[in-house]
Amino acid sequence: MRKTKIVATLSSKISYSILREMAKIFDCARINLSHGTFDDYKYIVDSIRQIEKQVNKYIPILFDLSGPKIRVTSINNVDSVNRGDKIILSKEPTDRGIMINFPEIIDHLKEGHRIYIDDGKIRFKVKEIKRGFVILECLTKGIISLKKGVNFPDTKLPLPSLTEKDIDDIKIIKELDGDFVALSFVRHKNDILELREELQKNDLNIPIIAKIERPEAIPILNEIIDVSDGIMVARGDLGVELSLEKVPIIQKKIIELCREKGKPVIVATQILETMVDKPEPTRAEVSDIANAIFDGCDALMLSGETAYGQYPIESLKVLDSVSKETELHLKEQKIISIEDYHFLKGDPTSAIAFSAVNTALNLNAKAIVCFTVSGHTASLISKFRPKKTVYAVSYKISTLRKVCLFYGVQPLKVKKSSNTDDLMYEMEKSILKNSKLKEKDLIIMTIGIPVAEEGNTNILKIHNLGGYLPYKAKKLLNKKMRV
Repeated sequence: MRKTKIVATLSSKISYSILREMAKIFDCARINLSHGTFDDYKYIVDSIRQIEKQVNKYIPILFDLSGPKIRVTSINNVDSVNRGDKIILSKEPTDRGIMINFPEIIDHLKEGHRIYIDDGKIRFKVKEIKRGFVILECLTKGIISLKKGVNFPDTKLPLPSLTEKDIDDIKIIKELDGDFVALSFVRHKNDILELREELQKNDLNIPIIAKIERPEAIPILNEIIDVSDGIMVARGDLGVELSLEKVPIIQKKIIELCREKGKPVIVATQILETMVDKPEPTRAEVSDIANAIFDGCDALMLSGETAYGQYPIESLKVLDSVSKETELHLKEQKIISIEDYHFLKGDPTSAIAFSAVNTALNLNAKAIVCFTVSGHTASLISKFRPKKTVYAVSYKISTLRKVCLFYGVQPLKVKKSSNTDDLMYEMEKSILKNSKLKEKDLIIMTIGIPVAEEGNTNILKIHNLGGYLPYKAKKLLNKKMRV
């Protein structure tokens, strides 16, 4: 069973039959709100919710907010450029120049600042500053097209992380019952806090994934991770905004910090870029996947490979097989020391999670089973990277979907119970039916008393499966005898 999770970007152009085959492999569906209409998003959500039942799994949906994506909006007599050419970036139409959708940026440019178009394929530097426009010198040759993205790696941009479009899109996320929301253009912790406030206004309580893609975010990663529910390493924009040679080091640093703080981390962009139009990956891409897993990521995300690529199912199969093979070679876990895990808060839930993993190691238990209302206990246990599978047992569908993004965690649904005995019986029935575990297998369980209360994990139990199976029959017999 693969422990590293797979996030697949989807589009409404994917047929239902292909989507169904893809969903057998990926763990989380991503919808990019930069592209498409409400009807497009609804088609994807409705399809996923239907497929969930058909393939008997829980699939969370991650909505990715657009953020202030800067694009070319107007081109005048400058379709192609060569090295050394001069063009104008202006607030108003000119004879030979371009315009962008955030013209106020022009007032913040300085001589020598770099400007990249189309993920850095076409590069300029600011040659002269004029009133209302700047003159750019081309450093490469290429063809400029409308709607291509524009990056300003040297410029402190006067743009909000959360745009009016994003605020409107939050209503779409609410209506379509999203499970996660990703925020682009994060530069400081207030961006996350502002989004959380907007979510609360819409009575929407879902985890926020901060996308790290701007240079300003790197020096204050600790602050951003602390207020986020998870992190996405958006290597595409990072690679444009920063020197390419810095991206692998930053990726490792982000993963390490997320592990320390107990937050899930997704590595994204160009995971299998070759497979957008070719049936096989490069050896370098395969090594990249393995290294991200060795570093400790929770999930890997495919973008164009699954959204519009020619080989979406094949891409998922490659990612699945490489992940499984890599996981076989992760270092064998030893008995863990509490000093090595900085995300532990000194509260009962942290203590139980720590003890559960250590006890499972000590007794060579077959699995760790945690009853969870919010998913928090499962997330904590996942951060220890136990070799054995972690089963997150809950009656809440939203929680069962959420835990699908945590490394090594599998969801199991049970009926809501009012007492421990009923809950234990429901757990045993579900786990024996939906896993490879058998009666008498030793498991480590975590649970909260009173049951069904959020944030109340306070009991660890060493348990042999099957012990509660006679409980229900005995209870029914006693009920008949009283009648």
